[in-house]
Amino acid sequence: MKFKKNIWIVGLLLLAGISGKSESYSSGLDNKSEAVISVYPNPATEGQVVVSADKEISKIQLLNILGEQIFEEETDRSTNFRFELGDLKNGIYLIRITFTDNTSSTKKLWVK
Repeated sequence: MKFKKNIWIVGLLLLAGISGKSESYSSGLDNKSEAVISVYPNPATEGQVVVSADKEISKIQLLNILGEQIFEEETDRSTNFRFELGDLKNGIYLIRITFTDNTSSTKKLWVK
């Protein structure tokens, strides 16, 4: 039971953003990008969310907090990407951005 309790506490700290100085997370399989990325509005309540970066984006993935993929889309290699919130439930999601140089970064998106 102690193991489960420790996992819960670590997960809570990650959700609270107390995991360190950066909001980018990597699985260890990808090359981490040092790109400047903004996601707005964040928290989002309705309509569109815009992801913009200082590098060309090749792919966007939206994951739920369990890491399950909600959607994935190849982009037109621009520095901006828009998507509709649609019927996303309230919660925290992860946006994984893959760049044309094969690096990636992950940002949190809060939907209220």
